Amino acid sequence: MGWALLAVIALHVALSAAAGHRREYDPLFHFFGGVAGAYCLLRVFKMLRVDLGPLGRPSPIVSALVAMFGVVGAWEVVEFASDRVLGTHVQLGSYDTVMDVVLGIAGALCALAVAAFVGSRSGLSKTDDPDKWPQTASGEVRTDRVRQE
Repeated sequence: MGWALLAVIALHVALSAAAGHRREYDPLFHFFGGVAGAYCLLRVFKMLRVDLGPLGRPSPIVSALVAMFGVVGAWEVVEFASDRVLGTHVQLGSYDTVMDVVLGIAGALCALAVAAFVGSRSGLSKTDDPDKWPQTASGEVRTDRVRQE
């Protein structure tokens, strides 16, 4: 599940080691970091069975998007702290920070839009609803997601 995020980080480390930290790669890594983060969070939220009582079950896609706002913000706080504490020069100013946030959220939006489109076209959205999962004789929900037709 976390392989996508680890792949983006590993590629960033490898390119930085080979060519140095090049500013022209930064937009790509923030965008694809948003894609990978949204993918991982979407998988997590699809596995969770959260019931908010009268509010019902939150959409995994909306939950992943809201969580990505927090992740992207936290990433920028870490970059800021790195500059202050370690003396790095990762952030180049407010424009750089805002563009990092915009690109991370844009990547997340693209990934979640594709997930919503693919899920609606393939019927996956029906099996993602735990109420439609088959149950055992004792009433427990089977988590193997075999469709009940």
